[in-house]
Amino acid sequence: MFVDDLFKTSRIHVKKGSLIEPVDQCYFVISGKVKGKYGTKRVSNFTASGGEFFGICGVLIPDQQLTSAIAVDDCELTAFSYEDISGLLNGVDKNMSALLRSIILQGIP
Repeated sequence: MFVDDLFKTSRIHVKKGSLIEPVDQCYFVISGKVKGKYGTKRVSNFTASGGEFFGICGVLIPDQQLTSAIAVDDCELTAFSYEDISGLLNGVDKNMSALLRSIILQGIP
């Protein structure tokens, strides 16, 4: 899986109905479905299913932190940190890095 290739991560198994602790990490949903809330000034709801990310904005912008998340189904996730994202973008052309960050911030909770 491409996320496993990009980041040194471990897989996290979360049972249906279990809380996913909001920490300073981003998550990629391998399987299952997660719902929750993010944002400290303006709270928004999100749903993420297999193949989607959540929590990325909170790592890049503190006001968009993940505030709650619960597994709607049994889930398999992988987690990675801001340092992982920065490491991936380190050495990438500055314009490309800015473009990638902009895309992340516009489209992923």
